[in-house]
Amino acid sequence: TINGESFSEYFAGDESTAEIIEEILTASVQNSFDGTIEFKSDGTYTAENENTSTEEGTWSINSDGTVLTLDGGTSEEFYFDIITSTSNSLVLNRTETQSQDIDFNGTIEEVSTIIDLTLSK
Repeated sequence: TINGESFSEYFAGDESTAEIIEEILTASVQNSFDGTIEFKSDGTYTAENENTSTEEGTWSINSDGTVLTLDGGTSEEFYFDIITSTSNSLVLNRTETQSQDIDFNGTIEEVSTIIDLTLSK
């Protein structure tokens, strides 16, 4: 969203710009999560993407089971809200908000990105 509006609402009258920006942002987020992640019982994880790049780190879940934190206490700390968790799947959500001039008109907008991620065995 941009300032609380969907891309199509914000860019009303310029649907092609809305479509292009939404496609670029969606592809960027989807590509950053291509691959596999293994959560190990010792609180570590290994993530591999399609380019055979491997990342390792730590993971933890808060005491009430609602937040998954990756690499807690580091500059790479990243968290997700846990929507559902079963023995076969984990559904996560993250909302990020940034201030930027999305349409290059000199006005700073609040841009929110919502990531819904489903991990399956």
